[in-house]
Amino acid sequence: MEVVKKFLAAQDVLTVEDIETVVVDVPEWGGSIRLRALNGEEAIEFAESIKGDSKSASARIVVRCAVDENGLRIFKDADVDTLKKKSMKSLMRLQKVAMQINGLTEEETVKVKED
Repeated sequence: MEVVKKFLAAQDVLTVEDIETVVVDVPEWGGSIRLRALNGEEAIEFAESIKGDSKSASARIVVRCAVDENGLRIFKDADVDTLKKKSMKSLMRLQKVAMQINGLTEEETVKVKED
């Protein structure tokens, strides 16, 4: 049986809410952090922010993706240096989820290359 594809109009794309949000438990910090996927503009800014300073990439993606219940960032860019001094276990857990929801995992990269 042939699958019929639906072709989208510009309005279909422009009006859909496609920014994923995930809650991650961080027991080391005594609670949970809400992470929001980056939009295209934010992803470009993130990529530019780690050029020449990839050592802080885990803290930078957490700073850019951690949001409150209204979707507003809870950290400022200036918090990167302080966040880098927090538990690596916590940062890596958050970084892993942030990378997944942004399609930045190796599996997602391979999938995109295959498509």
